[in-house]
Amino acid sequence: MSPISTYIPELKLDLIQTLAIACFMYFVGILLRRRIGILERLNIPSAVIGGLLFAAMNLVLHDRFLNIKFETATQPLFMVLFFTTIGMGASLPLLKKGGVQVVIFLVMSTVFCFVQNFLGMGISSLFGVSQLLGIVAGSVTLVGGPAT
Repeated sequence: MSPISTYIPELKLDLIQTLAIACFMYFVGILLRRRIGILERLNIPSAVIGGLLFAAMNLVLHDRFLNIKFETATQPLFMVLFFTTIGMGASLPLLKKGGVQVVIFLVMSTVFCFVQNFLGMGISSLFGVSQLLGIVAGSVTLVGGPAT
């Protein structure tokens, strides 16, 4: 009795093709955001809409019908650029416009950063590892990015 073998084709994309698909999905996200009112009202970015749609399609295709391999040579550069530019939209006038709610959020975030660090240090001590690892597992990894 031989095992059943299935052939799943693999599509290897170079840098230009990868960029083209990313741009296409971004524009699909723009189109969907304009046509679906709730996405506009909830201020969901077009890139997120297109990216989630592509991720869902890739989830359905992967290991079933088609495996897509992307060129990732420039991924570290673009990730650094992305996370570097996240804070460029912040300004004092924008923070003032947020009012008391922004101040409350800032205070709560700061307090919870300390809570995360002390909790991480305590748990790491219980496991007998360096407390620095507890800090890295605390607020260092949990604070930052586009959601803050």
